[in-house]
Amino acid sequence: MSSDNLQPDRLTQGLPVELFTKIVELAQAHPQCAYLGLVSRAFLPLARHHRFRKTTIHSYDKLESLCTLSQTHEFVHSIKELTIDFEGVKDPGTPKKADFHALLKRLYHVETFKVKASGRLAKEILDPKSNLRASKPPLGTIPLPAMQALEIDDPFQGWANPFDPRHYSSLKHYRSLDSLSLKIVRAPDSIGRYRSAPVSQLSAARGFAWSVALTGYLADQPAVRDLLHAFDEIAILDLIDLGTAEGDVFGPLLSSIRYLDVLKVLDLQRSHRPPTLLPALGHLPVLKSVLFRVGANPSDADLRCLLEGPDKPPKLEFVGINCAEILMYNEWEGIVTCPWSTTCTYAGTLKNMELAERVGIDLGGSLITYAKDERWFYEAVGRGEILLYDEEDWW
Repeated sequence: MSSDNLQPDRLTQGLPVELFTKIVELAQAHPQCAYLGLVSRAFLPLARHHRFRKTTIHSYDKLESLCTLSQTHEFVHSIKELTIDFEGVKDPGTPKKADFHALLKRLYHVETFKVKASGRLAKEILDPKSNLRASKPPLGTIPLPAMQALEIDDPFQGWANPFDPRHYSSLKHYRSLDSLSLKIVRAPDSIGRYRSAPVSQLSAARGFAWSVALTGYLADQPAVRDLLHAFDEIAILDLIDLGTAEGDVFGPLLSSIRYLDVLKVLDLQRSHRPPTLLPALGHLPVLKSVLFRVGANPSDADLRCLLEGPDKPPKLEFVGINCAEILMYNEWEGIVTCPWSTTCTYAGTLKNMELAERVGIDLGGSLITYAKDERWFYEAVGRGEILLYDEEDWW
């Protein structure tokens, strides 16, 4: 039977909507399945949603085509996650500002917007003058009404200081936004002078607290501290410092947060371990989870103090320690191991694992996994289940 003779409701008759939706999703997810929108009009809405809900654009020509098609095609309403990734692509200056603004106003259902290597377009999204032209715009003219998360990866050339909070004052216009991620990789000597000035407070949409992620050279940046202070409430904070200077970077940044009694999840990464961070953590009354990533791993003594010392956050439930990027493989013993240091030792980690179990705090992350694997290995050796040989015995 041809699709022309097949009535749309024939396929859904007698089937619950949830079941029909699941069937279409599973079929369309198969790599050999043709686009179901060409089979029947009954499939069209769900097939369109599946194909376009995550859309990635890698060229300015494709983006310009999207701007044009959005004027007459409703498929753009199916986009829920839009990624614009122009890494390594030269900006030809297209699409025009008016066309890009018109596209933004038609993206009614985009929840996540990612922009990489296109500062011009990112600045348009952040430009307060391009968001609201009138105090009471007609229905549908507010750009990106469903956007909950905005991720930008660009050095923002042309801005003296890309962390200046005044660049982000328009975020308050997005009525669903509560998550911002900024990755600004730019040499410190290229960042100009910053003059602090009062900025409007940024309240998260829908009464939620913010999720904020900042990546860049964060040390000794007053603009970064002012930007963090501009957010009304931050519940989830991810800080990745690319600098190599010794000393504490995260402590001053945490002290700039407006309300410390809201922060629940903290994710840290740095090239050097900050030695004075733990006292700052003790002032976070509702902190439940802290993750030390590469370069920010605590010593045995610091971790012990965090678990039961005076700097322990009262609500702490989880500590993650991740060192996956320095993984090594010992081909003779057949075990994946972690290179321990003089401050972070295998024996000390085992003691802290026992302490964490006693005080009811979960430890996770690659370092803990390595410690468990190494403990299992040595126990297996002790039971005679694994035999060790010197390298010369193999020849």
